[in-house]
Amino acid sequence: MSPLWKHFGEMCWPQPGEEMDQLNRTLRYGTADDVMSVRMSAASVVSAYSALVMATQKKRAMVVRNLRQEQEQATEVREG
Repeated sequence: MSPLWKHFGEMCWPQPGEEMDQLNRTLRYGTADDVMSVRMSAASVVSAYSALVMATQKKRAMVVRNLRQEQEQATEVREG
């Protein structure tokens, strides 16, 4: 599974990081050849954002905690 997504609690969330930054750049400056796969990824990010905004505080905290934990683990691996 791509590091762009974090799976936990039967949910899937976009993971901040280099892959998400690349998606952002491609959306802003990409060519027509990039369109379909990038549109699908962007749609998933928008959907996740909507779900996060509508979630309870407890669920938001759990989502953010899991995403941060993944980010910290990725940083530790890179810094080795």
